[in-house]
Amino acid sequence: MAGLLVGLIAGLLGGFLGTGGGVIIVPLMTETLRFRQHEAHGTSLIAVVFTSLVGSVIYYFHGSVDLAAAAVLAGMALVTVRFGAKYCCFLPEVTLKCYFGIFLLVVALVFILKPFLPYIMKGMPPTWIRWIVLLLLGALTGFISG
Repeated sequence: MAGLLVGLIAGLLGGFLGTGGGVIIVPLMTETLRFRQHEAHGTSLIAVVFTSLVGSVIYYFHGSVDLAAAAVLAGMALVTVRFGAKYCCFLPEVTLKCYFGIFLLVVALVFILKPFLPYIMKGMPPTWIRWIVLLLLGALTGFISG
């Protein structure tokens, strides 16, 4: 029953706030369900696949998907995710928890700064810069996801 509640909370908050499901699921699984950190990461990746698929379809039908950008992000993420997963498997649990905590702090900082980013960027970057950022972001998120 607790697992269903964790999934419900993660789905609601993930869809409402636009956060990745793992940001919510992993802490809930480790603290409420007493999963080991590695188990929580691996389990959340499986859960996020399905929730991401459903959410993506809904956003697509509402015209809120840039398929070219998504393809670049996904392609680069697929290249680097295995390296992140392999690296993670060799980390001691305490180190992985520290890394995940740092990641959550970075996510929190991004959420705090998000309202100010349009004023910092002022205009669209050139197309080639946009594609470079998408490539690097895809590679980074793939590794971090793993």
